[in-house]
Amino acid sequence: MAVMIKISGACLVVFAAFYYAKEVNGYTDLRLKQIIAFYNILLQLKSELMYMNYTLPECFMNMSDKVDEPFSYWFSNMAEQMNIESTKTFSEIFKDNLDYLRCHSALNEGDIVIISELKDKFNTADIEVMKKAIDYVLLRLEEQRITLGNELKDKKKVVISLSLFAGITMVILLL
Repeated sequence: MAVMIKISGACLVVFAAFYYAKEVNGYTDLRLKQIIAFYNILLQLKSELMYMNYTLPECFMNMSDKVDEPFSYWFSNMAEQMNIESTKTFSEIFKDNLDYLRCHSALNEGDIVIISELKDKFNTADIEVMKKAIDYVLLRLEEQRITLGNELKDKKKVVISLSLFAGITMVILLL
């Protein structure tokens, strides 16, 4: 009976280690998907600014209807604050709302820093400055996406190997 409990405990530890590896890899996949989604959002934002001549609050409100969480809430909240609060600058509103992305998205601090580069450039009314800022951020996001995509396969293998190694080590220690 004691051997059976040890074997079931060992299996539980190995499965828990495998589940942890799966969760870490899922989070990395989600980060890659969100980088791609934000890249596409910026392309759409650029087209709305340049060709449809929308203002930033209008663009952000349109984007909030077309994109998924966490970006939909982020855009709608910024649009509402820009329409309501005239005492805050766009940079302050953007900075305040970046905290929401930090907490509710899979983007890491490096991705947020790239996105935060838009705040100073969007503070102007010049469409060309905004366009160039979007192009620059698009380039940086594309670099992040390529780097993450290249690292993803290797990282998944390492995480699974380390997790299973830790699980098997625990099994050996328990038995």
